Amino acid sequence: MTPLMVEFGMGSSLRRADYTQAAKRAVQDALWHNSINLAELFGF
Repeated sequence: MTPLMVEFGMGSSLRRADYTQAAKRAVQDALWHNSINLAELFGF
């Protein structure tokens, strides 16, 4: 399987040092700032 794209996001949890919450925020940030629409890429 060939990767189609790579998205980067940043998340932090400074007060509680909760790495799980920081990871959730990073994924949300990457999806929120995604500028590539896969449906258009495949012609849907």
